[in-house]
Amino acid sequence: MLTTVEAVVEALGGTTAAASAVGVGASAVSNWLDRGKIAPDKFLLVREALAALGKEADPCVFAFKPIEASA
Repeated sequence: MLTTVEAVVEALGGTTAAASAVGVGASAVSNWLDRGKIAPDKFLLVREALAALGKEADPCVFAFKPIEASA
């Protein structure tokens, strides 16, 4: 299981290949690397691209926001 954004991007073949795999620009992938989190709206696309390679990303690499308990 891949536990860092760097590992995910590397598994996808680098910044340009990762960007192509999920339909974003290379600058978006660079932003993921800078922030240390992948945009949560790309979760399914990244998961699918990794699955095609026989790999999986830990959900901790995505910038999911916690669900707030209702009062």
